[in-house]
Amino acid sequence: MAALTACQTTRTPQLTGGSRTEGVVELSYEYAWPDDPAVNFEPGRVAARERCKAWGYLPAELFIGFKSQCLRQNKDDACLRRRVTASYQCTRPSKP
Repeated sequence: MAALTACQTTRTPQLTGGSRTEGVVELSYEYAWPDDPAVNFEPGRVAARERCKAWGYLPAELFIGFKSQCLRQNKDDACLRRRVTASYQCTRPSKP
């Protein structure tokens, strides 16, 4: 009997959206089944901080957590490709 093994890859979330008005920065990564990726969040944190700074806010903090969305399913409704999005909240404006 053959065993299925998951590949261990590393993903780095990329800027994918957000709202300047609300001070929210979104970063996402995608993966396909059976991948169980390790995620390097540090570059994403840096990108979120820089985006907030460019918008006139102080640094960002992870605030909602993670949202997972199935992008592709097979005929049995099993998810074959998934997108995970982390939302960061910019803190108060840097100028009064």
